[in-house]
Amino acid sequence: MLEIQEEHESIGQSQVAIAEHLHFLRSNLKKGSWTAFIESGVTGLSKKASQDLENAWTKWLKDSEVSPKLLAMMSARTLNAMANAEPKQRERVYNAIEERKIEGSESEVKRILNPNRKSKPKAALGAFKDLPKDSTEAEKLNHATKL
Repeated sequence: MLEIQEEHESIGQSQVAIAEHLHFLRSNLKKGSWTAFIESGVTGLSKKASQDLENAWTKWLKDSEVSPKLLAMMSARTLNAMANAEPKQRERVYNAIEERKIEGSESEVKRILNPNRKSKPKAALGAFKDLPKDSTEAEKLNHATKL
């Protein structure tokens, strides 16, 4: 059991280390080379994951003492969302994870970080794909209402 907990913690430690290495590389590459580097696929990460982890390091992780166990449950996207949040918002997320109210998924974390933000219904997102691009607002509204 102890080995499992230690290995789980190492996931969070690895994410922090990767974020730090990405930041180091970005800081030392010539302007414009960063994008080419993360698009090359040499890291094994997607471009977006590389950007998210580097941003998380720059804005948050480098000065944070958050437990690696909490970070282990978060994706690069979630870490990026946490980096862009206020410290009090992050604290609410930490507490929710520690109290086992959430597991740390991106949607759960974003719900805590932005409690007043309404999610878009999936039907509404797909509704406009069926309409011609020159449809009027009334036609779009009518079509979405039918769906």
